[in-house]
Amino acid sequence: MDSCFIQGDCLEVMPTLKAESFDLVIADQPYWKVVGESVSMLDILSTLPESITLNHAFLKLCFDKGSDVYSFIDDIRYMSDKSEGMKLLKAAVESKAVDLNGIYDEDDNETVFMEILSNLKPSVEDVKWMLTHGANPDTKDEDGDTAIAYTDDPKIQELLR
Repeated sequence: MDSCFIQGDCLEVMPTLKAESFDLVIADQPYWKVVGESVSMLDILSTLPESITLNHAFLKLCFDKGSDVYSFIDDIRYMSDKSEGMKLLKAAVESKAVDLNGIYDEDDNETVFMEILSNLKPSVEDVKWMLTHGANPDTKDEDGDTAIAYTDDPKIQELLR
């Protein structure tokens, strides 16, 4: 196995790399771009050109198959533009960086799908998309509740029945 270190601005270097040609990227978030404000990885991702933001290899790199799904979902929850957050979530699901049926909260056996329903308040169309991409509405949490208990939207509840 060959190894190589590349030093440079990730916004300049990463687009030159072939997809799946690397296993690890260590990057320091460019805090200098937003002086005086806290910056999350999703804040930075949402400002990048779409060709970089929605690149599946880049998302796999950033989230490594759900390794930090808690922070990822939490960051999306606080994004001012929820449609951008859902776009990032969809790209992460499509790239298999986030598993909708993966455990979000081990204490109560809550899935990522349940958390999205509860705190991100997705649209009916977003929920349909998640269901067609494998979200299981019948998984039970520690209390025996399924996804339907995580939304108060009657249209989504009907969809989950």
